[in-house]
Amino acid sequence: MHLIYFSFKKPFFCFVLLIGSTILFAQENSSDEKTVMVIDTTTPVSRLSRVIDSVSQEEMLIGPISYQELSAHTAFTWVNESFKSKLNPILLAQKLDHSLRFLVFIGTWCSDSRNIIPEFIQFANEISFPQENIQFYGVDRNKNGTDETSNIYQITNVPTIIGLKDGKEIFKIIENGKTGNWQDELVSQLN
Repeated sequence: MHLIYFSFKKPFFCFVLLIGSTILFAQENSSDEKTVMVIDTTTPVSRLSRVIDSVSQEEMLIGPISYQELSAHTAFTWVNESFKSKLNPILLAQKLDHSLRFLVFIGTWCSDSRNIIPEFIQFANEISFPQENIQFYGVDRNKNGTDETSNIYQITNVPTIIGLKDGKEIFKIIENGKTGNWQDELVSQLN
């Protein structure tokens, strides 16, 4: 992952833009300058941090997490277990645009993340959704990561599944969703 910073003078505004495999973020600083951060998501260099949680005394993964790193973490060993998701993979595969990208914020310390994320991964596997179009991002108990990504997307709870299309956020499912069933909410977003 490459980060490139640029500065601009006013007038400017905050935006996030996904161009191919590059995320472009611009934000106003406390000064009159604006900062633009370009994140190249095609490069597998990770800024993952491993921190001991002061509450559970377990290791937390903070920052961008690859599927391999997630499945190797002790809290997520079930990722590789075989089970059937509650979603209809044939119906969803027909509706799902594979140019959609998912940005999934998780807490390796969080029970909701430990329950929902394996079902989400199984759903993605069942419909052969490209793993490279799913980015997991770990946050600490304060919902902070290793950079500003969690602040950009205003993460308040985990897990949060964000659907991105053409660089724009098209939906956000927080924890179990507004209906109490994240799967139903995902299906409704894909219709």
